[in-house]
Amino acid sequence: MAEEDAADRASQEIKALIRKLDVNTTSHKDRIRRLNKFRNFVTGEGKEETPEFYDDDIPLLLLGSDAPPALLGDNAEEFSDRVPGLLQATGAPSNEHDHMLKRSARHAMNLLKFLVCDFVEDGGNSHDEH
Repeated sequence: MAEEDAADRASQEIKALIRKLDVNTTSHKDRIRRLNKFRNFVTGEGKEETPEFYDDDIPLLLLGSDAPPALLGDNAEEFSDRVPGLLQATGAPSNEHDHMLKRSARHAMNLLKFLVCDFVEDGGNSHDEH
């Protein structure tokens, strides 16, 4: 029961993050705060263990509403509007500067790099040591 609650909390944190990644409805400051909050959640900052994620959380996190509906599971109906994922946030174009990215794209890239390359689970080894 506790594991299920933790996994549900992880899904809620992902949904909160991707909703804040939409550059049309949020400010730079809102996106940065949510990216930092998600990183703190993943690392278990202030808690004893890192969160559990369901398999369908990963496509939702990376692709947002662009993930194939079959991979979104119960989340498909929840995102009738387009919601960007972390991958789209890393390439969000600037509205003010041609051929440049949003300032928040750097923070999205840092989070993605952390999740893919640098993150070490509690008591685990890094990916390079396997």
